Amino acid sequence: MLQLTEVGRRTPGTRLRRLVTVSLPTRSIVAIVGPNGSGKSTIARMIAGLEPTESGQLSLVGGGPGAVSELLPAEPPWDRAKRGIFLLPADEPVFEDFTVEENLLAALAPFRLPPQTRRGILDGIRRRIPLTDARAGTKAGVLSGGEKRILGIARVVLLSEAAARARNGLSGPGYRLIVLDEPSRGLHEGAVASVANLLKHVAADGVAILILEQTQTLADLVADTIIHLADGEPDHAHSTATDDRKARGIA
Repeated sequence: MLQLTEVGRRTPGTRLRRLVTVSLPTRSIVAIVGPNGSGKSTIARMIAGLEPTESGQLSLVGGGPGAVSELLPAEPPWDRAKRGIFLLPADEPVFEDFTVEENLLAALAPFRLPPQTRRGILDGIRRRIPLTDARAGTKAGVLSGGEKRILGIARVVLLSEAAARARNGLSGPGYRLIVLDEPSRGLHEGAVASVANLLKHVAADGVAILILEQTQTLADLVADTIIHLADGEPDHAHSTATDDRKARGIA
């Protein structure tokens, strides 16, 4: 799993000074909630290798007894991607002139994978995300805002799985982390519910997910742990009990 320990960096307009230790184990969903300027996007960019950290550390920790911790060095995003760590920025566009299917194929293009492996990854996405199958021939530009966001998430899921398969071959996908910066921004309530349902299925498939949001709506629907960020520092954090989510009909 990826672990952040008091990671911080000052940037213009952002006062991110310290972050409590955050663990992102496989199949978990962690949410960081805070207003604009609180440091959420800075955290995302540091995890993805787009910005260096000025304090604290990021490390990959193995599972099981005697787990070994590997400190992540400063490295570019493509090296983080090789480790299975991917970021979907808030303003990440889909290719609007491409069909839904072409958007998915474009996500696989950088990887040299056997045709059978490529087909298996695509078939898995189609089963988990009905939009990618039902509207495969539809131009992405005519999709609704929520559908475009779901397509963007589908693309980053494909990227993470393809990179892991290219890295580990038939031994399995290994650790995968997807960081989503404001995945519910601008979406209506029904679209937020669709994104929430998708994220729960993705996590159940063995992916760790970190979402960064201005509001708590999506976090309440999916997160195992919610961290509130205010004025560049964690205000408070709490775990969301699965039984409580089930009681509210959202687990």
